[in-house]
Amino acid sequence: EFRRVLFRSAEDTTKYQSAIEAIYTIGVQSALKNKDNDTALKVAKDAYQNLPESLKAGLLLAGVQLRLEQKSEAEDTLREVKIAHSDSEAPYEFEGDYYASKKEYARAADAYTLAKAKVDSEKLNLKIYNALKAADRAVDADLFLEAWVAESPNNPRPLMLLALNYQATNQKENAIATYEKLISINPNDAVTLNNLAWLYFETNNKAAEATAKKSVHIKRQFCGYRRY
Repeated sequence: EFRRVLFRSAEDTTKYQSAIEAIYTIGVQSALKNKDNDTALKVAKDAYQNLPESLKAGLLLAGVQLRLEQKSEAEDTLREVKIAHSDSEAPYEFEGDYYASKKEYARAADAYTLAKAKVDSEKLNLKIYNALKAADRAVDADLFLEAWVAESPNNPRPLMLLALNYQATNQKENAIATYEKLISINPNDAVTLNNLAWLYFETNNKAAEATAKKSVHIKRQFCGYRRY
């Protein structure tokens, strides 16, 4: 009955594809919640069969197959999805997320890098960096972070990561310069000011006290606004 109602015509399928994808997803999630793996797999297969051009349906099936440890079948599904959606980063990011969940961080980093080759985004850059660090590839992580900063010199996210990395590895002058760059972008970032004040203190910079006071002042203002 479900299929007859939803798939009266190809035109209906296209018109209501997002709604149909959502229904299938809910069906799979409900079955998995009830530990009914057979039903979850059946619904996911139905989704992919009835929506063969749907990226979400393909990834839904691959996700269930991986959950059920059907790795060979999942690889086949993902291979088909990658071919059908050759411009999309989603299948590669999906793989990266799976490997990361299994703590296979080196493979996750490789998958995220392939995703980034399709679509560059801050989210993927962050995932690559975190995966490289988790894989104990510190040198690669540092080089990637430096390249990210070079690509986006005014982006606070990679700058903060770079500053924290310099600070953690006792590269104080580099950390100070990077925090100062961050302050030039956002003068009222209390965390950056606090970290910079501490580094100023450690390097006997006279600006330490004023920087620390500004950080405390901003924090108090924020807390005051939150109170009301």
